[in-house]
Amino acid sequence: MKWADLILVVTGRRLVKRVVVEERRRRSSAKPLDSRELFSDELLMDLYTSSHDLHLRIYSNDFDFSCLGADKSITAVENFTKLLDLLRRRALNVEVDDTYRRVQAVLGSIWPLEPQTNKGEWRRSGVGKVDVSTVTTLDNENQFNGYSRLCQYVRRRELEKHR
Repeated sequence: MKWADLILVVTGRRLVKRVVVEERRRRSSAKPLDSRELFSDELLMDLYTSSHDLHLRIYSNDFDFSCLGADKSITAVENFTKLLDLLRRRALNVEVDDTYRRVQAVLGSIWPLEPQTNKGEWRRSGVGKVDVSTVTTLDNENQFNGYSRLCQYVRRRELEKHR
């Protein structure tokens, strides 16, 4: 990819909340055993180019950041910010959209977060007793996908008007 081809960077956060509930089931009843909530929060950015078929996503926790060379820091958050600054400096045609977090609540009416519930494995824990876990996940990645693609569409339309 050439620097001049980079036209848009959309930044945001992927928030995932998992609620795990474990129950002991007997023939006619269920007794809660344990419940826990797990949260994850990760920075991400989508890179769009003037080519319609090239789109990249960078997750802060899975990216190497060695491209920053001597500027590379210890934390992913610092490196993410430095990478974004590098993209702004090098790609002269780029527009950076960092408004996702501010409009996320409003986006809920367009792209609502829908919890996904999955039953875990059944484990026998005695005569007539079965333990089962239920995992409910709430993830904003689909919402961010919709927002990011909308930003891409608007940016491409702007560029087409100026040609």
